[in-house]
Amino acid sequence: LPPFLSAFALEAAVLATRCDAIVAHWLLPMGAVGALVASMTSRPLRLVAHSGPPAVARVPPLSGLVRSIAGMATSIACVSESVAGEVRRVTGDRARLVAIPLGVDLRPIALDPPSRRAVRRVLFAGRLVPLKGVDVLLRALAGLRGVELTVAGEGPEAGRLQDLARRLGVPARFVGVLPREEILQAMSAADVLAVPSRIGRGGRVEGLPRVIPEAWSCGLPVVATSAGGSGEALSLRGGGLLALPGDPGDLRRALRAALEDPDLRDRMRSEAIAAAAALSWDVVGERWADWARKG
Repeated sequence: LPPFLSAFALEAAVLATRCDAIVAHWLLPMGAVGALVASMTSRPLRLVAHSGPPAVARVPPLSGLVRSIAGMATSIACVSESVAGEVRRVTGDRARLVAIPLGVDLRPIALDPPSRRAVRRVLFAGRLVPLKGVDVLLRALAGLRGVELTVAGEGPEAGRLQDLARRLGVPARFVGVLPREEILQAMSAADVLAVPSRIGRGGRVEGLPRVIPEAWSCGLPVVATSAGGSGEALSLRGGGLLALPGDPGDLRRALRAALEDPDLRDRMRSEAIAAAAALSWDVVGERWADWARKG
């Protein structure tokens, strides 16, 4: 990693001489690269925080490095208020933090939603790591009749999760990483998107998973946990139900309500479509462009 980052920083420093500003995604490691390039070229630095700093970055000496990187930025855009709170706790900075949600491309919405089918389809899309909580989802689905799970993604937990699904008798298809268009097609065919994120070590939580606004753009309701940006997004905009993080029983309750109550499902679908419209690039794109220009 250090040789790669060094080579990346050298190339970026050359490119930065023809640019007006540097935008670095994630505080670590690319924020460090951006800060180095900014110091080499005297270009203003903007940082985008997609989640709070990892647990190891909250203790010395890395916490000092994060504060130093943040101190070089003219502005830090956080994808949710919860992420801004995480960054603030590590950096102690308030003045330069701004919350701007990521946008989404709107899509044609099916007039006849797939929830009219007898078999309910639950979709998970994301990396198969402990923080994503797919094991909690499998335990929540165990014993539910007429429900099928599709797991789109890969990661170090894949083998363990497939074994767990077999032991629990959960009808689950592990389809690996799909191209974006196929993910969107899977969202259009599903009844609910599950985002069972847990609270990780050191209190780490996700920011706002991209799959949530993308699901909304397909008119797909979301069942997520209240950890991190997911809880903030659904509390603010609707379009789904929340469960306690790491609690299979509470996640099962929310999934059953979303799958079995047609009136609730229709209401969440309408909220999802409205939420996607509020987050479309036509709406939030200018906010990002203005931030990139002015910091």
